Amino acid sequence: YDNASGSLKPFGKIEKGERFPIATDYGNWWRVLFTDRVGYINKDLVKAEFQSGDNYFRVHKDNLAVYDNQSGYLKKIGELTKGQVYPISNNYGNWWHVDFGGSNGYVHKNDTGFATGKEIKNLNMNYSNSGKKFLVSQNTPVYDNTSGNLVPFGELERGTVFPITTDYGNWWRIIYLDRIGYVKKSDLLDFEAQDLEKLVVEYQHKDTSATVDRIKSFFINPNRNYVTSSNNILNGFYQISSYGTFDFSKGIHWGESPVKGEELSRSYYRALHANFFLNDLIAAYKENGNEEYIIKGFESIKDWVEKNPYQDPAHSMSWHDEASARRLVTWVNFFDSAKTVLNEEQLQFLLENMIEHADILLSNDFHTTNTNHGMFQDEALLVFSDYFNSLPKSQIYSEVGEERLESYFNFIISEEGVHLEHSPGYHQTIASSVKRYRDFFSLMGDSNQYNYYNSLYHLMANYYIWLIKPDGTLPLIGDTFSNVTPPTSLWKENQHYLYVLSQGKQGVKPGEHSVVFEDAGYAIFRDDWEKGDHATYIHFTAAYHTDYHKHSDDLSVWIYANGHDIISEAGPNGYDYDLPLTQFGYSSYAHNTLIVNDKGLPRTDGKYDKTHLVDYSLDDDISSVSGVNKRYEGVEHKRNLTYDRTLNEIRVKDSITSDDENNYKIIWNLAEGVTPRIEGNIIKLFIGEEEIGTLQINSNSEVTIEDIKGQKEPDLLGWHLNGTSNPIETHAIIIEAIDTNSEIESVFSLSQ
Repeated sequence: YDNASGSLKPFGKIEKGERFPIATDYGNWWRVLFTDRVGYINKDLVKAEFQSGDNYFRVHKDNLAVYDNQSGYLKKIGELTKGQVYPISNNYGNWWHVDFGGSNGYVHKNDTGFATGKEIKNLNMNYSNSGKKFLVSQNTPVYDNTSGNLVPFGELERGTVFPITTDYGNWWRIIYLDRIGYVKKSDLLDFEAQDLEKLVVEYQHKDTSATVDRIKSFFINPNRNYVTSSNNILNGFYQISSYGTFDFSKGIHWGESPVKGEELSRSYYRALHANFFLNDLIAAYKENGNEEYIIKGFESIKDWVEKNPYQDPAHSMSWHDEASARRLVTWVNFFDSAKTVLNEEQLQFLLENMIEHADILLSNDFHTTNTNHGMFQDEALLVFSDYFNSLPKSQIYSEVGEERLESYFNFIISEEGVHLEHSPGYHQTIASSVKRYRDFFSLMGDSNQYNYYNSLYHLMANYYIWLIKPDGTLPLIGDTFSNVTPPTSLWKENQHYLYVLSQGKQGVKPGEHSVVFEDAGYAIFRDDWEKGDHATYIHFTAAYHTDYHKHSDDLSVWIYANGHDIISEAGPNGYDYDLPLTQFGYSSYAHNTLIVNDKGLPRTDGKYDKTHLVDYSLDDDISSVSGVNKRYEGVEHKRNLTYDRTLNEIRVKDSITSDDENNYKIIWNLAEGVTPRIEGNIIKLFIGEEEIGTLQINSNSEVTIEDIKGQKEPDLLGWHLNGTSNPIETHAIIIEAIDTNSEIESVFSLSQ
């Protein structure tokens, strides 16, 4: 701009990415020489380069983080406002050191540019920190008041402890990065540093039984043979959950496989780093009082701490989101047993490391928001804050845990009460957690939290009433494993659930035959509740809500009739995603859906709104549901399923549209024990010698029908995963068409 007339007039442009020399500083502007004319450029629009000895920086990113590194890892403690200028304490490689309450804060250089001290109006010249501090109870803006108006120029992160300069009515005056700022007292808590040595002594003599009664439902159960397991641990042989017993007599292998030449699964390392083996030692000590169990447990914890610093752990699973949460809960349980066995120094070591865990779990950067792993992180904060309720930050741990938990459940459980992580097995897990939270808050006397979780718990029963198959088992949808069975410990007072669980022997029969959970993307149709395990059951899936536990099962169908699964899915193989069987288990080939040009859908791609239900109709005799999948590039797949209860007939109509010619394959995975006999467009279905129904294929395209069993190349197909490395060969019916638009109808006529 030209400013010669007293008003700004543009007379040129400097292109993005171009480097240009500064002539002089001019307040909020840089004065430059542009084509031999004096011009002015707004400082907020350009990033000025640094030179050696520069003392100030300008922020060029919204909410630029300030980190603390005193514990050996970066922990967010504040934010800086875009456009604001701050003093530099020291140059530290890719970071600026800044004064953050008397300690070093770290600000990444990439998002800053050169600035001058003249731009700071509230630079501290006269004040110093007092001996008093406050604890930030919620993210708190820091205001500049030099103009007579409150202008935010930074923020303090929740959970941060910060020194007070002086009292200022309803505000505290503070020194924030060498600038005078003001923060509202109502956003803050008084802070008094806790003497951990005294706290340990207090807990050595404290009766914690009432607290333990509140939190014990969150503790991890030991192995059934926990005494034998503990005695083995004393001799260096550790049982790691269900993965086996391993020789750690020469030290625990935190970062490598204990089996020479064999790499173990992520699930094994999760169990190892969660320190689940400690629960055997705790249970054995409680049973027979052998203090060697506690001493051995402490040695294992100390070894873990020394070998797994946050910034340089022995293994990628050392600080796994959920494993870290479970480890903290297990350590709390261990501390309660160890407090009368270990000495004060050992107990203080435990407490210091538990506080470190709690601070890491508190951080939003570490938190896996809107996942069940995040739920366990918040659960750990509740456990820790309740047991150590006299710690200065216990209120923050508790409040953050409560708030994030409620936010998670509002996100992940539909208004119909369905858990939205695509796996009925996890619906059960989360319902159990909701029940535990309900009971915990009841013991805490928190009626608001109790009422929230009590309502949610009862709401979640309805999906399970419908989900359970006539034979009393669950369909292996998503990451639902075959060893997961409907629980008898949940919804005991629900008469419909009792009816389903007992296969009609107790309780009250549900009044309808069909249901649609529209928000969740599920439809379940039945013919007659009173037929027991010989009833017909259909489960239809059209859902993509989150990435957790998602399979490529868009518009998949599960069919059960006459005491058998007819159309099923391969089932999951675990969470080691680099294993071929795991990749097959979540692939499109393992589900009853569409394959385009010999490629299935990726497990996840973030296209959450591209798969959903579009319509449904429920009637006494005929019910139908339709869903759509638009995740394939350039291909739209619509599926309509109609169930005629009178005929016991299921019609599945697949409508596939595209602007291009493609190879389309519809896959029907037959359940274990079901064999096909293809006769033209009719496939007869048998169990042994008994014909249990037919599958008729109708299409406006020329189609081929093929039966594939136990295929290994080019893609795995025709397998049922049973939780072992030896899957079971099953039949898969492939209906293939090469066309632009195609309609393929599959008609299942089931024996009555």
